[in-house]
Amino acid sequence: MERQHSAPAVATGPWRLRSPSVTPSHEPPRVRIELYGVPRLRAGQAVVDVRAGSVAAALEALGSACPELEPSVVRAGTLSPAYVIAINGVQFDDDPATGLSDGDVLVLLSAQAGG
Repeated sequence: MERQHSAPAVATGPWRLRSPSVTPSHEPPRVRIELYGVPRLRAGQAVVDVRAGSVAAALEALGSACPELEPSVVRAGTLSPAYVIAINGVQFDDDPATGLSDGDVLVLLSAQAGG
């Protein structure tokens, strides 16, 4: 009887482990973008689901899905300096080339949020 092994978890930072994406290579991963503050008010929604393999692709998809966010929040795959993105709630990342995996959640916040 042959045992089947699942793919090992991949360490992606000091706080999280995730399994490698099982999305077919021809289809980008499914990513959820959570909007807070002004972006949520302008977009009229709290969550936008997109397919994107990188932060830049996710921002481009967000701009297409919510044109009211262009150009004050996102523009051509880049984020306005007034905003930050947290990947899976633990890793702030401003590199548009950062890769994303199926099920990742991007949290879009004002850079001035908090206290």
